[in-house]
Amino acid sequence: MSEPLDVVVTGTGRCGTWAVAELLSYARIPCGHEAVFGPDGPTPPAAGVVADSSWLAAPHLAESEYVGEHTTIVHLVRHPLAVCSSFYNLGFFAGLHDETPYHQYAVRHMPELETIPDEMGRLAAWYCGWNWRIEGCGRPVIRHRVEDGPLGLYQGLDLRIRVPIPWVRRNDLGQVSGPRRPESEHRRLRLNDFSPHQAGMLHATGADYGYAMEES
Repeated sequence: MSEPLDVVVTGTGRCGTWAVAELLSYARIPCGHEAVFGPDGPTPPAAGVVADSSWLAAPHLAESEYVGEHTTIVHLVRHPLAVCSSFYNLGFFAGLHDETPYHQYAVRHMPELETIPDEMGRLAAWYCGWNWRIEGCGRPVIRHRVEDGPLGLYQGLDLRIRVPIPWVRRNDLGQVSGPRRPESEHRRLRLNDFSPHQAGMLHATGADYGYAMEES
């Protein structure tokens, strides 16, 4: 039986889990990206790995041999419209990914997605529902906004880093495999792209996380 991880980072996806895996490893906390919590379920970590950063960890926070009493859980959040725009441009909730293990995982753990007829509704439900699931896991969580950069993350984990801190950047879609919308169809979504009810959900959740939700 594997030992519980020291740190588990999770969020909605499209919120910086890959970058945080790099930042924790840089801080000498060897961290995988979807290395333990993947679409096929939890698997033992590689030798020496003591953390995992993965949106797929969210359903396992309450009951998993890899999340123990002393595991630190980091809830990684990003501006609602940034997350929704990234998923929209990827086509993740538009039917382009229906046969991929990642989409099947999302629907398996949030089956109500299949009852929502429009893509914008699925985007709003995913952002709010997945974040609410993490917040309601019954365990203490440290919330970190990816926009606040690495220093806030390190401080939240009580890490004292005295060497220059890198801020990992990569193209929002460039490293993602699988189907995606043509670049000519990419959009930066705004609240008025959603129905009033959907926009209200995103506005309320974003405001809870300290985001300004103006249209401009």
